[in-house]
Amino acid sequence: MLQLLEPPQRTASKIDAQTFFSQRHRKAIAQFLGSLGGRWSLSDLIIELLSPCTEQEDLGKTLQQVNRPPAKWEVYERILRVPYYVVYDRYENYLRAFQLIGTRYKAIALPENRLWLEELELGLGLWQGTYQQTIGLWLHWYNPAGWVPTLGEQAEQERQRAEQEYQRAERLAQYLRSQGIDPDNLS
Repeated sequence: MLQLLEPPQRTASKIDAQTFFSQRHRKAIAQFLGSLGGRWSLSDLIIELLSPCTEQEDLGKTLQQVNRPPAKWEVYERILRVPYYVVYDRYENYLRAFQLIGTRYKAIALPENRLWLEELELGLGLWQGTYQQTIGLWLHWYNPAGWVPTLGEQAEQERQRAEQEYQRAERLAQYLRSQGIDPDNLS
């Protein structure tokens, strides 16, 4: 059973970040995810949409304050040890990625604003196109075959495929009728 963590008592001058996310709790969460089946992990990738007011924290440029929980960067890097951390500035259309090497995040060069994650056989990049009637640069998944269609695009592709199948069946029925065969009474 997954339990919520209670915040630690703030009696010390500096809160121990491990109190928030102890190894025991991480194992319990991993066991819970494993019980769901499939290939689950705590997280292979964090995607942060950069906000101007939290940019310094999001990029790990702030120091932990006394009697305050650890900053996001510290949680991802040192406590959860998430292998990849991606930050996207949607105001400047700037994508940055970091990989956990040893105990620290190191910046990754992103040719063509794309990050390929070999372990996941999936990539994340900036895609120029229209989404929900808005033209712009969008964060988008891709695989070796190209950009992965959104759920809306997949639904539209399926609708088109079904329409083509329906038209094919109608043409076949017309042909059968032209040959004197009733397609509704085939035995």
